[in-house]
Amino acid sequence: MDTSDFRIVVLDCPYNTWANKDTQELFSSIVGLKLKGYLPVYEHGVMPVDSYDFIATHLLVCVKEQEHLRPVTGFKSVTVSTCERFNLPFPTNSVLANTRPGAHREAVHQIMDRCRESGKELCFDSSWTVDPEFRKHRELHLLLQELFISNVIQWHRPERAHEVLGTGILRVRTNRFFERVGFHPVELDGEPLPPFEQPSLRGSSAVLIHLQQSSSFAQDMAKKHQQLWENRITIN
Repeated sequence: MDTSDFRIVVLDCPYNTWANKDTQELFSSIVGLKLKGYLPVYEHGVMPVDSYDFIATHLLVCVKEQEHLRPVTGFKSVTVSTCERFNLPFPTNSVLANTRPGAHREAVHQIMDRCRESGKELCFDSSWTVDPEFRKHRELHLLLQELFISNVIQWHRPERAHEVLGTGILRVRTNRFFERVGFHPVELDGEPLPPFEQPSLRGSSAVLIHLQQSSSFAQDMAKKHQQLWENRITIN
């Protein structure tokens, strides 16, 4: 398989297009992908789907099977303004639920305030998942990693004026992988914040990460796969 076998699909706010049969089928496939991707890695009971899946933008890489598109990797991104529109707290509230009031929450508040003052949109990216079948094949897995990076850069391109928060899970070293994109640990007063226990992952140690400027490597990945992005399918 190569890039010609994949299609990028952007499913924006499934809540708004639920009457669309394509939305329903794709959303069901996203749930299936997440269950397949999470169960081998996290203990039973970790829920890979939540309320934000209905209002977020899902950025997917899919393979075509007969008349259907099946996602094999993807992530979701949700903005502060979308959360406010649907009367949901920004995801950092639940992510940091087990932390004591203090540094982590103060750092997030400072970032949110600065984004509001500067007219930027703050996003939270999460739920990156890869179909375990594709992890078995090194070249395919590496290609899907490239496409994930490309989708992050294309979605958060500079003219959209985004800043992005997320988490990197220490046990599976996604924090190291996200560093290649340009994410860095969130800082307060110039000091990186320590790891914390992420409740949704049954207390897995995580670091809060922040993207303001993408890396040159990530920008190269976006250029490499520009044509695939331009041929994307968008449901909104």
